[in-house]
Amino acid sequence: NLLREFPEKMADILRTRAYVFARHGDYEQALEDRKLIFELGEGTIGDYYRAADHALSSGQFLQAATWFNDVLRMSKEQEETWFISATCFLLSYAQMELDLYQEAILNLKRAIDLESDIAMPLPSMCGICSHQQLREEIMRRQAV
Repeated sequence: NLLREFPEKMADILRTRAYVFARHGDYEQALEDRKLIFELGEGTIGDYYRAADHALSSGQFLQAATWFNDVLRMSKEQEETWFISATCFLLSYAQMELDLYQEAILNLKRAIDLESDIAMPLPSMCGICSHQQLREEIMRRQAV
């Protein structure tokens, strides 16, 4: 109803709805709303970061990697640095899932260089994953 009543606020309403979908674990619907925001041409760096994170949670690793790379590009263009360490860490995870181990190691190193004690929750890893645990998992998979 809000989307019909306030079309000029569509992007903000979609952001809120995407947030609610994600909080309820419906990452597919959250992604659909983020994509609509992108189609409107109103995607922010935060929208791309959240969309990539939702894509990770729904197992869409290639899409997540694409959007994380968009975040890194936008970070540079907009001189926004607070996304970079988390983005590199999560991009590393997505690349590991895509069997891109060298790229995963490089992005993990970049994340560690920016934040030496970085750790984040990852979908298929137990709870909070430290950079040491992610590195070990990348190396284990690469060895197989």
